[in-house]
Amino acid sequence: MMEPSLQEIQELRSLFLQKVQDEDKDFHPKDLNRVSNDDAWLRRFLLHHDLEMRDALNMLIETCDWRKSFKVNEINDQTINKEYLEEGSIFVHGRDKDGKSLFIFKCCKHVKGQKDFEELKRCVVYWMERVERQDKGDQITIFFDMTDTGLANMDMEYTKYLINLCKQYYPYFLNYILIFEMPWVLNAAFKIIKTWLPTKAVQKIKFVNKNTLKDYVDSANALKSWGGLDTYEFSFQPDTQNENNKSEENKKKVHFADGSPLVESHSDDSWEIRNDGFVPSTRVRVTPQDAISFVQEGIEVTGSFTVQNVTAEPVTYKVKTTSPKKFRVRPSCGMLAPYEKATVSIVLITGYTDANILRDKFLVMNIPLDHTDYSANDLNENWRRVDSSTVEEHRLKCRVASLQQAHNGAPGAGLSSGLTPSPSAELEQKMSQLLISMNHVSESCFKMENEVKTLRRILLLIITLILCLATCITFIFHDTDANQSNQCMAKESQSFIQHDEN
Repeated sequence: MMEPSLQEIQELRSLFLQKVQDEDKDFHPKDLNRVSNDDAWLRRFLLHHDLEMRDALNMLIETCDWRKSFKVNEINDQTINKEYLEEGSIFVHGRDKDGKSLFIFKCCKHVKGQKDFEELKRCVVYWMERVERQDKGDQITIFFDMTDTGLANMDMEYTKYLINLCKQYYPYFLNYILIFEMPWVLNAAFKIIKTWLPTKAVQKIKFVNKNTLKDYVDSANALKSWGGLDTYEFSFQPDTQNENNKSEENKKKVHFADGSPLVESHSDDSWEIRNDGFVPSTRVRVTPQDAISFVQEGIEVTGSFTVQNVTAEPVTYKVKTTSPKKFRVRPSCGMLAPYEKATVSIVLITGYTDANILRDKFLVMNIPLDHTDYSANDLNENWRRVDSSTVEEHRLKCRVASLQQAHNGAPGAGLSSGLTPSPSAELEQKMSQLLISMNHVSESCFKMENEVKTLRRILLLIITLILCLATCITFIFHDTDANQSNQCMAKESQSFIQHDEN
């Protein structure tokens, strides 16, 4: 592959900065600084698209936009779920034969639906960012350790998310995708996964076992469970590089119990989160505090929450969602006088009424105001020029009343008539049904194989008994015939002797 020249890298940088200026785009300062100073990062975008400048530029803009919306630069050891980090289902250890870090997924430790998917995504990004910093943007090898993995561990959505990360936001980052000891029952699922990958990535997939792994990973770098010599046992260690970066900042963040950021403080180390997730010192109180309940009202599925200013100063609030095309939020932005309360109504737009609403989240942000004489345009301008250090945040999950009843075992509970599955939900459901059916087939084959083995043993035992019995009968008959023959000969001899005496 041709290497991009310094002129091409500089051209990509100039085009990006010009587009930011022309369209007044708002990206994270760290990402803007990275574009301005990191030639190696821009090189990867050009390599990813075979030096096609337009495609590289579009990907760079989309990546910076995603990094800001996903808050990638705020993800660190302290802002994500420690449980997920410490269980060892995802970690980085060792290197392949090309010297690339192994990004390891212990598939048997993941069961679909048992973890908060948003937090799981943040954990994956955490490790991607960590290894990218550690290796200065060098490529990685993703290692799927599928030892003891079954259909319950197969999460198509999780896998698709990982693929999309590499395809859309981490350019030229894959060296190999090694799939270790994959059970045959998952062959069908991986055929589907291959269709999600670009041709270049499909060529990087290698199916390996204990005998063939040595072609890609030296024995010294292969774990003992893979047939190698490395005795490493996973134990989570904090990211020292990130800790050093964090110590340079004077901000301290407060988080929900699930790890998502709530507010920022510059001086107080004594923040505590109550079990209800509410920090007493915040400017607004959001009710309900953890989740919005959606209910069927006529032909619409709606939800609502209230925002109350709990201070003696005016504030403005703004509502964002992970799926802006799916919801209509009214009002999405407003002003609250001291101690004033407002109700925010949310309507699920027709065509997006499906069970995936449970994965969506809402973010309620607020900033202080100097006075109450603000027009709608003034508020929007305030938000556009806001200092991020003054923003407080409150996160809300989504809950569907009918689904909650179904989980609680209410009679007749289920999806309301308005919650019809979308095509993607139907496909996911069919995939789940297919995998469940395959699991049943696998279990049936296993049982049948055991039964055949048992019958074979019984048959062998019966044949052995029959042969023994036949041998015994033959011996008995042969012995009887011999006795009878001897008796006859004895009688004949006796008769002959008597005849001679006469």
